[in-house]
Amino acid sequence: MKTVFTLYRVSSIGQVIKDDIPMQREACHQFAKEQGWHIEKEFLEKGVSGFKVSADDRDKIQELLKAAKNKEFDILLIYKLDRLGRIEFETPLVLNAFLDSGVEVWSTIEGQRRQDDHMDGLLNFLHFWQAAGESKNTSIRVKTRMKQLTEDGVYTGGTVSYGYKLVDNGRKNKKDVICYDLQVDEREAEMIKTVFNLTVQLGMGSYRVATHLNDKGLRTHNGTKFQCNTINRILKNEIYIGYIVKGEARSVHLPDLQIIDEKTFVQAQEILEKRTKVNDIKNQKTAATKGKVLLSGLIFCSHCGGRMTTECYRDEYKKKDGTISKVEELKYYCYHKSRKLCECDGRATYKAAVIDGSVSEVIKNIFKRVQVIPDKHVIAKNIRQLVQSNAAEQKKRWREIEKAKLKLKKLQKEIANALIGESSFEPEMLAATIEQTKENLKQMEEMYHANQADIEAEKNKFSAIVPNFEKFKSWAGEFEMASLERKKAITNLLIRSVDVSRDGITIQFNIDYQQFLSEWENEIIPFDKVETA
Repeated sequence: MKTVFTLYRVSSIGQVIKDDIPMQREACHQFAKEQGWHIEKEFLEKGVSGFKVSADDRDKIQELLKAAKNKEFDILLIYKLDRLGRIEFETPLVLNAFLDSGVEVWSTIEGQRRQDDHMDGLLNFLHFWQAAGESKNTSIRVKTRMKQLTEDGVYTGGTVSYGYKLVDNGRKNKKDVICYDLQVDEREAEMIKTVFNLTVQLGMGSYRVATHLNDKGLRTHNGTKFQCNTINRILKNEIYIGYIVKGEARSVHLPDLQIIDEKTFVQAQEILEKRTKVNDIKNQKTAATKGKVLLSGLIFCSHCGGRMTTECYRDEYKKKDGTISKVEELKYYCYHKSRKLCECDGRATYKAAVIDGSVSEVIKNIFKRVQVIPDKHVIAKNIRQLVQSNAAEQKKRWREIEKAKLKLKKLQKEIANALIGESSFEPEMLAATIEQTKENLKQMEEMYHANQADIEAEKNKFSAIVPNFEKFKSWAGEFEMASLERKKAITNLLIRSVDVSRDGITIQFNIDYQQFLSEWENEIIPFDKVETA
């Protein structure tokens, strides 16, 4: 008997909620029964678009193709042929891959698909071309309807801007799913007014505004600190003057959503435009130097947290014989310090050659250690040992939880005896002990689950190292003799950021390589004895 595998796919969230999979499964099982087949294995894809997602990125398709090459099944049965995909130039190749592996492809609607001659190939292509066209037309209709709704002032989903919240006003779509509406969040609206006031009335830059909000303990909807770009997005967002903008669609004016008056908003746009022009002039001056340093975009001031940029400085030195020597050199400078934008107690400038040299030495030392780092098989073994050790600790914690639960049961049983006078303990004392035991048990369970989450995160972190290990080792062989551009590329992959202070530099490494770099992580590395500014 031939071995049959099935594939079921739904593309939209609506189909996932409605769960169209059972309909496809029932059709496939009925078809298989009529053919006298027995389905051995089923593959499900939920919320995967056959029009937008390439077969290379669809795990189930890749699993099926691998199984086909390994001769694990004889027939692939699907509800409709477009369950394979709707990409006109790719999906015929996927079909051919199954057929070339000796797998028969059957659809409950279209029957068996063949590739015996050019006519079969043309028919298959036309079928997928038509399916792709249907997807495109559906996409156009959806986009047009969404544009119409936005222009009518209806919230159609997406990120909720700071200053607003979603409310249920009883509106539902055709599928009886709740459609939420936007409403001003009065507490957050005050913060939005503060942002515009600090910018327009007090002339504060985006960095200072973000710092002001962070110092007050305010956070974004994601729970993160405010950044310069966050403030700039707020200042440019027309929702605050009562207009929902989504792509090319712009709603009618919605007074209920307006937080900022239009005059203040226009003034904010003028300020942002002036800042852009100033930055363009500054960028023209520094563009020629940025490509000549190692740490462009990675280097920050430890004292104020601001990004450091690069400029070419011309210094003059008087020699012993009285002649003047002119020297041009690149320096990293703290933009906040040099422009007096905040109280930064660090240096204004640092010699780029010294900073780059210090970081290069660290990288070279790291790559020297690569030769003594265990190979990936030893690393994998260490990971397994770590997982086993953590599992043992968690098992111990769980035993303590079970003991606490048993104690709680005994206490709860004892209080019944106390109420009828058959216990040596007073009911009030037992009640207090029970409450304390419950609280302790709650804390133990919370700690257990928190540790479990930490263990999984640690496991994922270490496991992520193994696939990148060979790449990491390959850099060691080329860094020393590489061009500046190649060194910059390796440095950007290896390092997340470099913080510079009066005392030295601190390097933050990318998480994939921290396992090998703990010796340098978060350690202040003193500068060379060369003068740094």
